[in-house]
Amino acid sequence: MNMANVAQFTPGIQLLQIVFWSRLSFGREQVIQRLSALPDVHLTVCATLAECIHALPDADGLILYNCPPTDASSLALAIHDRAPKLGWMHFLTAGRDGFAGVELPERVQITSVAGAFAPVVAEHAMALLLTLVRQLPVALQQQADRRWDRNYAHSMSSLEGRTMLIVGLGQIGREIARRARPFGVTTLGVTRDGRADPSVDECLPLSDLHAGLSRSDIVMLSIALTAQTRHLMNRDALAACRHGTFLVNVARGAVVDQAALCDALSSGRLAGAGIDVATPEPLPDSDPLWQQPNLVVTPHLAVEGSLVSEVRVAQGTLTALHQRWLLPGA
Repeated sequence: MNMANVAQFTPGIQLLQIVFWSRLSFGREQVIQRLSALPDVHLTVCATLAECIHALPDADGLILYNCPPTDASSLALAIHDRAPKLGWMHFLTAGRDGFAGVELPERVQITSVAGAFAPVVAEHAMALLLTLVRQLPVALQQQADRRWDRNYAHSMSSLEGRTMLIVGLGQIGREIARRARPFGVTTLGVTRDGRADPSVDECLPLSDLHAGLSRSDIVMLSIALTAQTRHLMNRDALAACRHGTFLVNVARGAVVDQAALCDALSSGRLAGAGIDVATPEPLPDSDPLWQQPNLVVTPHLAVEGSLVSEVRVAQGTLTALHQRWLLPGA
């Protein structure tokens, strides 16, 4: 523990004022339940940005999720102008790209629960992939039509013997690799420096991305969104893919050039794509992506559905709170 970042809390003098901007659902109830049980904490739960900003003047700490850049800028401005006591911000999301370039006061310590949702996000990524490989959308449509027709069998494939390129070997990427191996998949990882990682069979530097794409049947995107990775999967990268590649994106929508993705799906360069993220979100109903028959879309909910993950998030929040204030009972 870095003692320079620890503030001693003295019980019985005043309540620690914690604001929770609960704009998303995952982990919300678990966090509220655990923090509300702490006798030395007063928890203010805010549903909107406006409510959050209104509660900031008395706040010692702020718990929140990642948010769009415009909201992040408004929040940062309010913290500078209206939150003289705020010394801690804790993110319930691993990604904080909405706050990229946003300046916060130096007194504010930033913590997060990075990796808490990695297992369920990896599970969702594999579900998207298997949906594409086994042609489940066709099966579901036939079921809805009460039609028994095996003619789509020729378009089905298998994971066994395939090579998967996992772009981004953070917590989520490693969890994807762990789930892919039992299917008989060879795993390649892409990181910035290409340093060997035991979770994959081989690791490549980001500079060798196109070489990795040319060797792979499946591309899993789990890399953080930065200036360097924005539109990482552009037309040139998609052109480097093997004909008939499957692509799954559980990173951020902007990691992929969506116009190029549409063309790659239409041309057959990609046999199919599964995306849990898009740019913008929600994806407008006029976006041409919706017209691609070999695309599976879920509305940025890969983190949902795991009570185990939500408990990890809540417990991680209590741990961070304790480390920040040495709070009894946290």
